[in-house]
Amino acid sequence: MYAITNVLTTTHMITWIKLNQWNWLLNYISTKKPNAACISLLKLLQCFCKRHGFTRQRPTKKKLKQTVLAEVQEEFASESIEEPSVVLLDNFECHVSDESYKIVYEELGAHICALPPNSTSFCQPLDVGVMAPFTRNLRKFWLLEEQIVGDDEDPFSPTACQKRMAMVKRAIAAWDMVSDDVIRRSCEKAIPQLMADN
Repeated sequence: MYAITNVLTTTHMITWIKLNQWNWLLNYISTKKPNAACISLLKLLQCFCKRHGFTRQRPTKKKLKQTVLAEVQEEFASESIEEPSVVLLDNFECHVSDESYKIVYEELGAHICALPPNSTSFCQPLDVGVMAPFTRNLRKFWLLEEQIVGDDEDPFSPTACQKRMAMVKRAIAAWDMVSDDVIRRSCEKAIPQLMADN
């Protein structure tokens, strides 16, 4: 499917399917729920890779030592953080552990504030109410768009300019599918008392 010297990803596999098995792809998508086709295809390809032994990960040789990472972190923090700040996190167990509090306070001089349970949709209404449909539409458009063919040396690798243009067009089309009502409802959910006053 792909040159033996390159990493094979599910994105490469979908690219190959788009170029060589377009009718199969359309048939597969038609059997799935509209919002689940892309995720379902990705899971299918991941299972295929696992079954055929394509999922071996090798440790990279370019890892930095912990001491170097600590120095970079301290340098960055000293340049950008002038006074203590607050880090807002969801209340996922590993995010707000005693160890997390200690690390964030000692290394960054910041305090962790955990959001109350089930508050994400209220604290981040556009993330939940608008960005979720937007990203679903992006995936759908990516799956259904014609494959961009790269240069003669590697047809699976379009130029950076071609990739950017395709992404911009895809984002515009996906954003156009997010209705004004979806955005309005997300904001109303976040600030119900202000909307009730008007």
